[in-house]
Amino acid sequence: MGPHRRARFLVHRGTQRRHAQGRGQAGWTGRGRVGRGGASRGLGGGGDRRAARDQRRGDRGLLRASSRQRGERRARALGPGPDRGGPRKAAASRGGAVRQAAAEDAQREDPPARDQGRISREGRSGRSQLARKSRGDRRDPCDGDGSRCPLIDRRSLLRAASIAGAAALAGCVAPRSTASPSPSPLASATAATASPTATATLRPPDWDALARSLRGSLVRPGDPGYDAARVLYNTRFDSVLPQGVARCSSASDVRACVMFASQTGVPLAVRSGGHSYGGWSTGNGLVLDTGPMRSVQATGNRMIVGAGARLIELYETLAAAQVGIGGGSCPTVGIAGLALGGGIGVLSRLWGLTSDDLLAAEVVTADGRMLACDPQTEPDLFWALRGGGGSFGVVTSLTFQTHPTRPLALAQLSWEWRDARAVIAGWQEWQRQAPDTLWSNLHLDAGPNATPSLSLYGVYADDLASLGAHLDRLDGMVGVRAARSLGTRSFMDTMLVDAGCLGRTVSQCHLKGDSADAQLARETYAAKSIVASTALSLVAIGALVDGIANPPSGTSASVIFDALGGAVSRMPADATPFPHRAAIGILQFVVGWSATAPDVEPAALAWVRSFHAGVRAQASSAAYANYADPDLADWPQAYYGANYPRLQQVKRIYDPAGLFHFPQSIRP
Repeated sequence: MGPHRRARFLVHRGTQRRHAQGRGQAGWTGRGRVGRGGASRGLGGGGDRRAARDQRRGDRGLLRASSRQRGERRARALGPGPDRGGPRKAAASRGGAVRQAAAEDAQREDPPARDQGRISREGRSGRSQLARKSRGDRRDPCDGDGSRCPLIDRRSLLRAASIAGAAALAGCVAPRSTASPSPSPLASATAATASPTATATLRPPDWDALARSLRGSLVRPGDPGYDAARVLYNTRFDSVLPQGVARCSSASDVRACVMFASQTGVPLAVRSGGHSYGGWSTGNGLVLDTGPMRSVQATGNRMIVGAGARLIELYETLAAAQVGIGGGSCPTVGIAGLALGGGIGVLSRLWGLTSDDLLAAEVVTADGRMLACDPQTEPDLFWALRGGGGSFGVVTSLTFQTHPTRPLALAQLSWEWRDARAVIAGWQEWQRQAPDTLWSNLHLDAGPNATPSLSLYGVYADDLASLGAHLDRLDGMVGVRAARSLGTRSFMDTMLVDAGCLGRTVSQCHLKGDSADAQLARETYAAKSIVASTALSLVAIGALVDGIANPPSGTSASVIFDALGGAVSRMPADATPFPHRAAIGILQFVVGWSATAPDVEPAALAWVRSFHAGVRAQASSAAYANYADPDLADWPQAYYGANYPRLQQVKRIYDPAGLFHFPQSIRP
C-alpha cells in the first residue's frame, strides 16, 4: 500500500492500514542536504516564467509541462460478501453499488514533455561518467480514522465484504519481459569524480526571492495552510516545523529549490506522498513537495507520470486505458517514492517490482542539471534509481511500461489462531509452488488481551474455478480447511479493495485536506521489516506467533507477510539495487496507537523493537528499503546487500558533496 507498497496493515482505531512500499525520494533531512522519505521520492527544479526563460537561454535541459484533465470513471456494482476476518473481527457486509468515481479532478500539471532536444545531455559524449572512467578499468565492483485503539482490521473487513460480486475489465494479462538492460561498467573506487556541488561560501537565505521564483507556492510559518502543508501521513512527526514548504508544480520549481538549498545550506527534505516511515519527508529547513506534479498519461504500453501522483490517481487512469503496473496498495502513496525504493504489490509475482517496469526518468541533480536517464543515457544513474532510493537527485517524471489487464479473482481466507503455526508453514510451501499469476499475503493481527486473528488475502490473474483448486491444495498442506470468500473484480475494483476504498470515489480516497471531499484520515504507527531470504523455520514461526500475541495496552499490532517470487525472482540480484530476488517474501511489523494518546508511544516502540529483534534473530537480517527503519545499524547491507558499493560509486558521480542526505542516504 503504501510508503511503495506494499501492504501494511495498521490497525488504529479500528483501522488496519497497508502503507505502500514507497520510501522513494521523499523527505531527507540534514544540514544543507536533502533527506529521504517514505513513500515518496519525486522531485523537480525551479523558477517563474521569467526565470525559466532566462534559464532556457543557458540550459537546454529546461523541461516543459502542459495541462490535461482526468475523465470520470464509473465503478462497478458490487455485491455483499461475508466477513472472513477471524475470531476478533465483527461480521461485516458492504453490499450495494459503488458510488461513481470522482468527477473530473482539478487540472494538474503534466510531467515534463519528453522532447529529447530539450532535456539536458551534459556529459553526453560519454553517456555516463562511470562508463567513461571504466574505459581504463572494466572491473565491476560488488555490488482509518479513529481516535481510539482499533481492535478491528478495517481494510480486511472491507476486503472480505467486497470479494464477492462481479465486475469485468476487458484485456488479458501479459507476462512482463525478464530482460533487463546491462548498466555500464563502473569505474574503480579511486577514480576522479565530479566536483562538489556545494558552493564554497554560503549566502543568507532569501525566502521571498525563492517564493517569487516558483510557479507553485511557498508556504511559511504563519501563512494560511502552513499546518496542512507541513504534516506527513504519520502523525508521529507533527512536531517538526519546517522553515518553508515549497509546493512545486514543475521541474523548474524543483531546480530552484535544489539550488536554494545548495547555495544557502538550508536543510532540504523531499516529499512526494509523505509516507516516510522514518519521517524523512519533512525537516526543519525547506520541504520540497512534489505533490502538485500529478499528471498521469497512459498511451499504448507506456505511462508517463509526475513524481507526486498518488497511486489511486494512477490506477484510475491506467484502468481507463485497460492497462496496469505492479504498484502498491496504499492509495495516497506517491509513485516516485514507491518506484525508487522497489515497490511490491498484488501483481508483483506476475509483472515484477514497480521499479522493474521503470523505462526512463527525468531528474534534477545536486548541481541543478536536468537530466533524462534510461538504459542508454546516464545508465548508471538509471540503474541506481530502480531501487536505490532518493540519494541521487530529485525525480520529476517517470515513464513506465504497462501491461494489459483482465478480471482478477480475489480470495479472503481465515483460520482459527490455534492453527497459526501450521498455516504459516504450509502457506510458505504452497506459495512457492504457485504460478506467477497467484499472489497472496498472510495477516496476523492482535490487540491487547485478545486472541489474535490470522487471515489470507489473495489475487489471481486467472479464472475463479482454478483459484478454488489452488486453495484446495493449500488446505491439504495446512491440514485444516479455511473459511473462504471468493469473487471476481476488475483491475480498478481490485485496487480499490486493496486500498480499503471500495464504496468511495477516487476523489474521496485521498487524505482529508487533499481534495474537497477526501475522507481518509492520517494514522499513528511505527513499522519494521524482514526480508525472508528462505522459508521461515519452525523456530522463527514460533517467535512470530508468540511475539504478536499481546501488544501493549492502547495499541493494535499486525504482521503482514507478502509473497515474492515469480517475476521478481527472474531478474539477477545485481540487475537493480533491490538485491532480494531469491527471497520468498517480506514481513512487515506494524504497531499503531491513537494520536490522542502520545503517552502510549514509548511502550509501543519498545514492544515492536523487541518483537522484531526476536524474529530477526531466527530468520534473516535483510530488510526492505521502502520500509525505512531508523533503528537499523546495518541498513546498507540489510537493504542493498552486495549492491551497496556500486550505489556509493553512483553517489560520488552525481552528488559527491552529499546534498541529498538523510539518516539512511547512500554515503559517497
